[in-house]
Amino acid sequence: MNKVVNVNFEWGKLQEVIVGTVGNLTVPVWTDEYEFAPKEEKTFVREFGGELMLEASPIRHKLITEQMSCLVKTLEKFGVVVHQPRATNEDEEAYLANIRDCTQQLFARDHLLVIGNHVIETGMRDPAERKNKFPTRELLYSILQGREYKFVSMPEPYPINVKAGFGDGPFLEGGDTLLCGRDIFVGVSGHASNELGVKWLQQYLGKEYCVHMVELTSGVLHLDCAMSLPKKGLAIVCKQAFKHGLPRYFDDWDVIDVSLEKASYLACNGLVIDESNYICPAEHPDIAQELTKRGVNVTMLEFGAVSQLGGAFRCAHHPIIRR
Repeated sequence: MNKVVNVNFEWGKLQEVIVGTVGNLTVPVWTDEYEFAPKEEKTFVREFGGELMLEASPIRHKLITEQMSCLVKTLEKFGVVVHQPRATNEDEEAYLANIRDCTQQLFARDHLLVIGNHVIETGMRDPAERKNKFPTRELLYSILQGREYKFVSMPEPYPINVKAGFGDGPFLEGGDTLLCGRDIFVGVSGHASNELGVKWLQQYLGKEYCVHMVELTSGVLHLDCAMSLPKKGLAIVCKQAFKHGLPRYFDDWDVIDVSLEKASYLACNGLVIDESNYICPAEHPDIAQELTKRGVNVTMLEFGAVSQLGGAFRCAHHPIIRR
């Protein structure tokens, strides 16, 4: 019998996953919304935005390729089945290129959302990332054949020119969405998911779920840049990023608090293998130390070349099965 699609908790045992791919990676085109990025990345994007990464910085392209490959090998060592989409083709890269012409497939998290056995193509705020759903859709049709799942695609956001903003949405991104059983938390920072996206998700999932909107400061991109849930009762959190404090759901949780500056370097964006194992960016040994004190085995990997583009380990994968 084929395995069913099943993801209910951030800390469930990871069994099968989609990981992003380097593909035809280009440097993101600059917008004023890059306020959440570290200073050195802002400089790099301003200088090379829209260029192929291989041409803009061959050394960095090599590092990104090596770091993504290392992540895949590490997941496989933990017994996780890993899938990766193909690179976008010429037609897909032309999709909405008149609005924002760049390609980035590193972060499998955002254009996809798996809740229970619901597989949702999300409504991405950034037009440049909406094309990523096409190679992933093709991959999903292949790997999920014969399994039990429900597939839906959100309404496509209206194609509005970047100079006028990205429109009204609804916007919903995987990086903003954290799963705690029937309680779903969606971050809203002004950079990605919005209130219309939160309402769409609640309407789609129905009364079985409670979807909570969490207002964030503009200093972070997604909720998973400000919160990670390595196991039940334990959270890594940047409290400064929450406009109204942490949701009451987490009142009795053990919280490892990090600064907004550290959060901008993706200190909260680790990858949960299970409640005993966690992959942490090597740039944050203090986080690893705090987790070790709490009985979590930490694998530290170099990921700086990737994370400078706005996402670390959680961003780079999307679970298909967590038990």
